[in-house]
Amino acid sequence: MATSDGIFDRAIAFIRSIGKTLLSVRRDIPGFIINRILNAATTAALQLVELGIASPEEIDTGLRLALGWNTGIFEIADNAGLDTVLRAREALIALGRETMLSEGELDAVRRTTALVKQMVEEGKIGRKVGMGFYRYSPEGKRIPGSTGSKP
Repeated sequence: MATSDGIFDRAIAFIRSIGKTLLSVRRDIPGFIINRILNAATTAALQLVELGIASPEEIDTGLRLALGWNTGIFEIADNAGLDTVLRAREALIALGRETMLSEGELDAVRRTTALVKQMVEEGKIGRKVGMGFYRYSPEGKRIPGSTGSKP
């Protein structure tokens, strides 16, 4: 809001000059655009795992095959680190209604964040330690057909 139009225009010109695609945000909200969409997808995916409907691997495979994603939700979480995922989700919860999520959406984030918190407490924080939603070799390669323990 406090950025002048001139500075904003220069920033846009710079972004385009280095060959990047600009996604402008018309109003500042926590999480911006893509992170908000990823958070909603993560919540839905965690709910499916929590309810025993599908495994992390099945969900990730479905996202790759049906939606053309290069990486699934649980692979993204393991790569980022579940400790990082937990902090981001806890920040959304702490902001409450400021996040512009409905109470139902916030409740779903709270409920599914408990699963991530449990894994972090167990030290299963992803690729960097060899186990998260999947297991990894010492070189950081995912072990085919392996999952970490079910949340």
